[in-house]
Formats: sequence, structure tokens, C-alpha cells
Amino acid sequence: MKTRKNKFIICRLTLLTAIALMAVTFLSVPNASTQDKDVLTTFIEEKLSENLDQSHSIEIQRVAKSITDGSRLTKLDALLILAIIEHESMYQVDAIGRHGEIGLLQVRPETAEWILKRNNRIWLGKEMLFDPKNNVGIGILYLAWLNSKFNNAQATLAAYNMGPYATQKHLNRKIIPKIYYNKVLAKYQNLLAEFDSYQIALNPNAKPSRLTASNY
Repeated sequence: MKTRKNKFIICRLTLLTAIALMAVTFLSVPNASTQDKDVLTTFIEEKLSENLDQSHSIEIQRVAKSITDGSRLTKLDALLILAIIEHESMYQVDAIGRHGEIGLLQVRPETAEWILKRNNRIWLGKEMLFDPKNNVGIGILYLAWLNSKFNNAQATLAAYNMGPYATQKHLNRKIIPKIYYNKVLAKYQNLLAEFDSYQIALNPNAKPSRLTASNY
């Protein structure tokens, strides 16, 4: 299996298969054990607890469940989703971007309306995006659509940042934007390393799943 430097694994692999499969992009984990998922969910809850404003502490379990449920539904890596949240909003539930992006995953209302209607779901207005659970769920749906459109990690993340049309223009000129991808990748790798340490603290025999930039 060849290593592709311009791609990284988006679907979470079980610890025993991560190293063998790390060159493949956007893999699913149909056989991940319930125990592994529980450890991952608990880790995500602890990261949210550390970073969410105290006024939103009641949302921790809802947001963690939205991340893990969305990950299983779309086959996107839960830690990648967390890395995007960290980069986009720094865990600020009420964050508003320069172009009207809202919430943890910085989703624009028009984008949210479009992706929900595309998935036969109801759009109730931009207030939905101030609910962190809804915000994460909608952002994951959009990221999954971008993944299906571009099927390339760098292009998918670039499109999440600058939009699919601008990204396609770059691709037409044989250019794949890398700045946003590299920033998210760095946060993703840090989260992988933290998750390794977390698992080893729980089980000293756990096998590491740590990846480095040279793998992609």
C-alpha cells in the first residue's frame, strides 16, 4: 500500500489496523468495537470540557454525541471533526465569522439551508446554528458532501474553507490549496497524539495510532 503525501486518513481506524491502512483516505470503520467508541466519546467529552465556555458546559455530552454520531453516519474521522472545530472557532459556541459563519464549525446560514434540504431535512432558520449540536451535525453533513465531491483530503478541506467553486477553480489550474489543510492536519495530529496518551493511560498495552506529516 503506497503512502500518499497529499492525503490523510479521515475515517478512524481501530488501533490494530491504523498503521497498515494509514495511506488510504476516507476509510470507514465498520468493525470498531463499542468499547473503542466509548473511549473515543469520553476523550471528546473531556476535550470539550476543557475548552468550551463554562456557560455551555451543559452541551458537552450533546456535542460529543453529535460528533461521534456524525462520524459513524458519514464515515468521517471524529478527531478530524474536532480538529476543524478547534481551528474554525476555538470551541466558541457563539462565534460569528467575517462572512456570517456561525458556531463551532463556522457554517453559513445559506450553506446550512442548502445541505439540509439536500438531505431532506428541515431548515428552521439561522438560529439552528447557534445550537452547538445542530451546528456540528450540519457542518458534518456539509463536510461529507464535499468529501464525496472531491474525494481528496486537501481539496475537501480547502473547499470547507474557501467554498467548492473557488476550490474547483484552483483545481482546474492544477493547484490544490494547502494552507488550511496543513493547519487542520497539525491540530488533527496533536489530537491523535493526545488520544494515544489517553488510551495508554487507561490501558498500558494499547497500541499507538500516532501519525506524522510524512505519512501523507
